[in-house]
Amino acid sequence: AYNSVIDAINAQMAYDSANQKPGGPLFGDGTLRTIKSSLTGIVLNQISGVSGDFSTLGLIGIRLGKDSKLTIDDQKLQGYLETNFDDVKRLFVADGLSSNGHLSYLHHTIDTQPGTYNVQITGVNPVAGYFVTPGDAIGEGEYLKGLSGSAKGLMVRYSGTTTGAVGSLTLTYGVAELLDRLLHSITDSLDGTIAKKEETIQNAIDRFNNNIETMKTRLEQRMAELERRFVAMETALSTLQSQSGWLSNQIKTINQGWW
Repeated sequence: AYNSVIDAINAQMAYDSANQKPGGPLFGDGTLRTIKSSLTGIVLNQISGVSGDFSTLGLIGIRLGKDSKLTIDDQKLQGYLETNFDDVKRLFVADGLSSNGHLSYLHHTIDTQPGTYNVQITGVNPVAGYFVTPGDAIGEGEYLKGLSGSAKGLMVRYSGTTTGAVGSLTLTYGVAELLDRLLHSITDSLDGTIAKKEETIQNAIDRFNNNIETMKTRLEQRMAELERRFVAMETALSTLQSQSGWLSNQIKTINQGWW
């Protein structure tokens, strides 16, 4: 799927070197270049919070070629799937590691930020507490759910009986999770990159249309003014021609009187 997206982007950004002109409709578009760069960055960059030996796709046999597309060393990847399955899994997915056996990660949302949360429990049965600052979470039964800040949407289960600083939870985002979050930020119909780009383009089109209408109005007004002047000139010319004819007749009559 990643390679298909790269093919689609490359087709949009293509350059027709034979005819020395843009070959794709979005050639040179800055937004599309940024999207491609962001996608490439995720598959190349190191994933934080995981084992250093399994912190990039390249280390497990998935590499980025010169054409910006991914290739897989099946033998190398298969070997790591058999010997280090959990490490490979954490390289891809969202995962939460807890320092307390009574504290376990359950869920997160698009608003949740990765990192280490030092969980504070202020009550049990039902659970009450917070992740970063008091008031940023609400408890329901054994579950603590983040309401605001970086922990918004984070949900953990606490089955212990002690209160206070009960342990830490480290939330890491792997490649697949990061790609999913990036695609959400790109394609969100309200605040996504594409929606904003479409809005910008539509605003530009609206401005151009307004300018065209303004120019048409001014041209129509100018045409009406020129027509008014032309009619006035024609009227004045007709009057002058009439007066010239009358004057010629008068001169002719006077000349005939002399003879």
